[in-house]
Amino acid sequence: MSTGSTLVATGQLTLSTAQMLLKDIPADRFARLPHAQVGAVPTNHPAWVYGHLGLYGGGIAGMVGRDDLAQAAAAPEGWDKLFGMGSTCEDDPEQKVYPPMVETVAQFEKSFDAMLEATKSADDATLELANPNERMRERFPTVGIALAFMLGGHPMFHLGQVSAWRRVEGLGSALNL
Repeated sequence: MSTGSTLVATGQLTLSTAQMLLKDIPADRFARLPHAQVGAVPTNHPAWVYGHLGLYGGGIAGMVGRDDLAQAAAAPEGWDKLFGMGSTCEDDPEQKVYPPMVETVAQFEKSFDAMLEATKSADDATLELANPNERMRERFPTVGIALAFMLGGHPMFHLGQVSAWRRVEGLGSALNL
């Protein structure tokens, strides 16, 4: 089994987890802070998590030379400011701050699919190249290490926030592992 195949298997598990966590989330609660945390230090709600995770597929696809996928997975204009690193997750009771649930989830899936497809097409020599993102190179020195993080650790960290959000919302576990 190639390194890329191993990474894709991890990414497919991450994607199925992300899809399971969406089960029973009402669209009108998607961009709401948990009931128990409104006014307190909040966790991230699903809208922010899925929007945030929907930003990175294009960049990852570009790292392995798949500019076609990078362009196809590009997030809509303004999403960097709304969902990027350092942005603040806001309660959105009027559904005016964040895009609708269906749009956010579609971008997440498009982005994640681009990462999976790019990883499938990457040979071991490509995965061993230095990470072209200078800012992240110290932490993730190679393309393969960056892909491993973006297909597993990074999304699972944020999906854990959705799992906790679900429980505070009274939706319970969505995982059927």
